[in-house]
Amino acid sequence: MFHRRGTGGRGRFNRLSTAFDRPASATLLHLPLPCPRSSPGPVSAYAPLHLSLAWLEPYAPHLSRPGLGRTPPHLSRPIHRRKISRSVIHSRPGAAFLHQEKAEDLRVDPRLPLVFDAQTARACGYSRGEINHLLRTTRWSAVRRGLYCETVRLNAMGNTGRHVTQVLAALLVAGPNAAASRWSAAVLHGLPAPRQIANDISLVSPTGIRRDRNGMSVAVAALPPSHIEGQALHLTSVARTVVDVARHASFIDAVMVADAALNRGMVSIEALREMVEFQRHWPRVAQARDVVAFADARAESPLESRSRVRIHEVGLPRPELQVEILDQAGSLIGRTDFCWPGQRTLGEVDGKVKYASGDPQILFDEKLREDALRDQGWELVRWTSGDVEGSFLAVERRLRAAFTRGDRRRG
Repeated sequence: MFHRRGTGGRGRFNRLSTAFDRPASATLLHLPLPCPRSSPGPVSAYAPLHLSLAWLEPYAPHLSRPGLGRTPPHLSRPIHRRKISRSVIHSRPGAAFLHQEKAEDLRVDPRLPLVFDAQTARACGYSRGEINHLLRTTRWSAVRRGLYCETVRLNAMGNTGRHVTQVLAALLVAGPNAAASRWSAAVLHGLPAPRQIANDISLVSPTGIRRDRNGMSVAVAALPPSHIEGQALHLTSVARTVVDVARHASFIDAVMVADAALNRGMVSIEALREMVEFQRHWPRVAQARDVVAFADARAESPLESRSRVRIHEVGLPRPELQVEILDQAGSLIGRTDFCWPGQRTLGEVDGKVKYASGDPQILFDEKLREDALRDQGWELVRWTSGDVEGSFLAVERRLRAAFTRGDRRRG
């Protein structure tokens, strides 16, 4: 189906309007515009949650009602203009993103769902020509074939929010029996994910055939009702998500997710063990069993979790976590990330966030704390996220040297 650009029959042909030849989705999601938040990368702390279903559930009763996306009687054109703060418009190279200098001209239509198709837009009063114009000028962005999102909303949500929008669109395509799984479910639960979240969407369905195309992977596996959460948005439970990630991701990423879920109280270690037993005959369940055995609820950040894996990989003794160090009077000096009591050695991993403010008082207080720990006969070794994500051999040598000095002090 072809349409001419512009009016009066003039202009070149284009294929943008072929979206109207596809049937509308059975259910479209009306979701709020979340506040811009940073992506939960490996250096962020486990508490509080950066993104969770809390902003979805209040809207659950409205997401499946008949006629969703139709124009309310009291709303009509024109589009309501809303000024968007420049700080939430992320400028990127390429036509897919809007520029900051045009922030005052951005429009958000409150009648449109977060993810919608052409038929829903037509029901809100948009003509085919207007829809084609909004797509060509990148005011609307295609999140999947035939499904769109207003670009200003997409930009305001950041990388994590864009991944969530892609998951919503994939669920509309996959059907009512599918649920988000693996990394897609982890992102929706607010669990930490690798800094570069994969564009591929992971879903699971109890029926149908396994397929992997157009950036959407649908696995076919047993999916009892107890393994599904969310009324408006189906996704695997926290326990199922952690174990699924543990079977398919690298060991270090899987431990990061398991530690976060345990630390936040989102799941118990018993529930993870039961889920591993449920999947005992599934592929790669041996690694999932190792991840659950290695997970520790005391790890308070992704950086600490990943450091624990690096320490294990180089063959160092397993440290105690979050140990409080007291002086001779019984007063608290501080709490350290890692402690080897037998070797009188402490370890701490520092991210950039801790010193991002540039406040000299923070550096001064940290120096006093470190001096007090050394006065009590402790060796202290520090490392950074660069050591964790790169080669850990230099940190290993420093730790082994500290162990030797600690043994001499104790002897």
